[in-house]
Amino acid sequence: MNLVTRSNHLFLKLAQTNWYPCSTSFEHCTGNLLIVRWRKMRLDPPNLNKRMKVPFKNPLEEGEQDEISRLHQMNNFKDESLRIYLKKLYHKAIDSAAAEIREADEEEQEHRENMEYLNKENKRLAAVREERIRKEVDERLEYVMLSKMRHNEKAQRLHEEALQALQDAEELVQSFIPADRIAAALEEAYDNPVDYNYAIDSKGFMYPGLKTKPTDIAPEFRPHLNDPDVAKIGAIDLSPLRQKHAEKAAN
Repeated sequence: MNLVTRSNHLFLKLAQTNWYPCSTSFEHCTGNLLIVRWRKMRLDPPNLNKRMKVPFKNPLEEGEQDEISRLHQMNNFKDESLRIYLKKLYHKAIDSAAAEIREADEEEQEHRENMEYLNKENKRLAAVREERIRKEVDERLEYVMLSKMRHNEKAQRLHEEALQALQDAEELVQSFIPADRIAAALEEAYDNPVDYNYAIDSKGFMYPGLKTKPTDIAPEFRPHLNDPDVAKIGAIDLSPLRQKHAEKAAN
């Protein structure tokens, strides 16, 4: 327990209430009491018994005052130089700090501008991407529709070709000779022979028959290669041509 009390050996006045202990050592502890020496503040009034006392000043030796002035002036110069140096360092630090702050602000402004540019560019690219995706979707849908249409047209054409082939087969079947008419058909074929041979002159006129001469057919009755009736060269029946030639010769 550190108790600080006033010593009974000191003469203290009631007006002097701002006394404070000069030491807190426990050298003079007596039981629970600590006897300390008290000291006044600087602004306190002087003691009454020392009010009229004139302080004694030691006389200075010769040249000592000049040396003191020189040392004081040297000290002032050193203090001033140190103050100027520290002031320069302070202004330099302030300038460097301001430059760093200005550079940081410029970097922040540049970063903000770059971010705005990137946002605009991202929005533009997003719009271009959406437009491209929309065009690709439209093209794909159009391709699917065209493919479906071609598939339907192909299926329809194949169906029509199958029906046409079926009709041709039915017509071909109808042209077959029944078994009970084979003898009559052979007799008719012997009586009306069909010659598949023909000749072509330099002008493109055709002369049907193996033994047909150019004089056997009149020029106006000669079939030509460009005629629609002779687009598909096949068997040519000679009896109509000979009949027309005979009628013209009779007239």
